[in-house]
Amino acid sequence: MGPAGKASPAESGCAPVFWRLGPSASATVHAFDGPLARQHACPRMDASDTPPCILVADDDDGNRELLERLLGTRSFRVMLAPDGEVALHLAQSPAVDLVLLDQMMPGLTGTQVLQRLRAMGNDVPVIMLTAVGVASEIAEALRLGADDYVTKPFSPTVLLARVERRLRPRPALRKPDTPAPQLPFRTELRAEGAPGAFTSFLGRLLRGKRGAESTDPVEELPLGTVLSRRYRLKSMAGSGAFGVVYCAQHMDLEQDVAVKVLRRDAAPVEQGVSSLETFRREAVRACRVRHPNAVRVSDFGVTEGRRPYLVMDLLHGESLEDRILRNPLPARTAALIISDLLSALAAAHDQGVIHHDVKASNVFLHVEHGVEVPKLIDFGAGGDVGSGPPGMVVGTASHMAPERFLGAISDPRSDVYAAGVTLYDAVVGALPYAGQTYEELQRMHEAGGYCSASFLRTDLSPEWDVVLARLMALDPAQRPLAREAAELVRRLG
Repeated sequence: MGPAGKASPAESGCAPVFWRLGPSASATVHAFDGPLARQHACPRMDASDTPPCILVADDDDGNRELLERLLGTRSFRVMLAPDGEVALHLAQSPAVDLVLLDQMMPGLTGTQVLQRLRAMGNDVPVIMLTAVGVASEIAEALRLGADDYVTKPFSPTVLLARVERRLRPRPALRKPDTPAPQLPFRTELRAEGAPGAFTSFLGRLLRGKRGAESTDPVEELPLGTVLSRRYRLKSMAGSGAFGVVYCAQHMDLEQDVAVKVLRRDAAPVEQGVSSLETFRREAVRACRVRHPNAVRVSDFGVTEGRRPYLVMDLLHGESLEDRILRNPLPARTAALIISDLLSALAAAHDQGVIHHDVKASNVFLHVEHGVEVPKLIDFGAGGDVGSGPPGMVVGTASHMAPERFLGAISDPRSDVYAAGVTLYDAVVGALPYAGQTYEELQRMHEAGGYCSASFLRTDLSPEWDVVLARLMALDPAQRPLAREAAELVRRLG
């Protein structure tokens, strides 16, 4: 294998001198002086007396030296192996706490070393560290018992975090305060009808980053107001920075609906487009999407004060974000929810509509006739397939595909990326990239690598990592379209 190469400051988050911080002489063990070295200079000691010992198996001298220096910055003891046979021999030592294993080596490949270790009952943690990033190779390594898989060139910060994580006892997943009903998704489910659930959802409309509070609800239109001689406002359900949402009644049909009205203090013009026109475009896009898993927008109008409004289905339940905040979802439930979400996105893409803001808070778990049905909501940030980049980047940075940071034209695969982030969030309870700004997330994308879902949840099979890697591929050409992605995710359930 060729050298891993030195990371740029953007990749490492450190100055280049980071790579020159070598370990002390006593921290490194050169264990390949003989054909099969019998002496191990990392004797097993009490954990309080000595740092962990890491075996680095790589046939490239530059890679071994680079990893030796990197691990030394954390005072790890290091054993080095130049080929697969030496690696297999040294990995059996009780002194070794973790193995960094290259794939293409003389003698035995990394996969062969891994396979033989597991066949012998050796459960030493193994992180595959290789330039082979093909999905089938990753899946095979994970199937054979690898604990993690890192591709070169790697981010030193990410690699150290993964090593340290593997060396710690794995914490149990947090449990909910009250037992959740153990019902399969889409079976009969008693609707609790908790007051405020709908308010909780609508109060999150148009939110940005998770946990950001919406503006305090302010009654902007008097209750009892009748819009377009059809919709009587009954109560205010919530508000965001852009709109205020009311529970209303369609007077002719005697049916409850949700009405979202542009806030009085919303900017009248943005990037040369009026807020009224922005609202109208949202209505047009949403009306073009007809799918059981997408919220239905049925009408658009303007109040007497020239403020636009949308009329939508009234939903009962909670957002996916609310559900995740209590506890990560069972794997089957998450797979079924996100596969339905992707099916709705496929229907939108068929109509030339891109959502641009797929995330957990924009997926509502609507309870209808005792059955829970996911609904994709809020097309306010949407665009048309193939349209040029907007005057400014819209959407939520943590779920935004890398190409969107660069002003790429609207592409359906950017929604697939966001759906992958949402799926990861649903089963892990955290986002794959923890950056808070566009700049931080761009650096993380450039560095590459996130903690695999199966590492954080041992009940997830390696197939989960393979599917998530496809959905969140940094290159949009490597991602499936929404309909194929829906099928891939559905098979996980």
